[in-house]
Amino acid sequence: AGIRVVGPHALGVVNTDPQVRLNASLASAVPEPGPVGLFCQSAAVGDALLRRCSERGIGISGFVGAGNRGDVAGNDMLQFWREDPRTSVVLLHLETMGDARKFARVVQATAGAMPVAMVRGGGAEAFLPSGHSVGGTLLTRRAVSDLLDDSGVLLVDTTDALLDVAVVVADRDLPGAA
Repeated sequence: AGIRVVGPHALGVVNTDPQVRLNASLASAVPEPGPVGLFCQSAAVGDALLRRCSERGIGISGFVGAGNRGDVAGNDMLQFWREDPRTSVVLLHLETMGDARKFARVVQATAGAMPVAMVRGGGAEAFLPSGHSVGGTLLTRRAVSDLLDDSGVLLVDTTDALLDVAVVVADRDLPGAA
């Protein structure tokens, strides 16, 4: 029927658009509406990120806690948020990557339109976090970093740094490329 599915083992979906106002998540806190699109695979990390966004006053346009990425993946959300007029920055917390080359192409197109920051969880290499059944990339952490170097993505080391990016760039007019 053309319906997209999030999960399995997903935290859920949040859309803060006043026309939609959807909270189909198990999150303990949902931030106010704002310009940040947030994608996370881990339910625990996603819940913590949403709670920290609320505490820090970071508003979101939407959130997807994708879990094992049975259908909806980071690429899908990057493409959606690139076209969403309510989203001006994208934050990604990834544990695994399927097709890293495809991801690099999609994220480069999105990063050309708005700031994109990404932190990788422990499973961004060939291994998977415990309990995950989605395929990881066969590329090493170094190879993934090399793919992303020219994509315009700001790679950060911690979730706090990820949220710091949102605080700095959300709702701000950034200078254009020279």
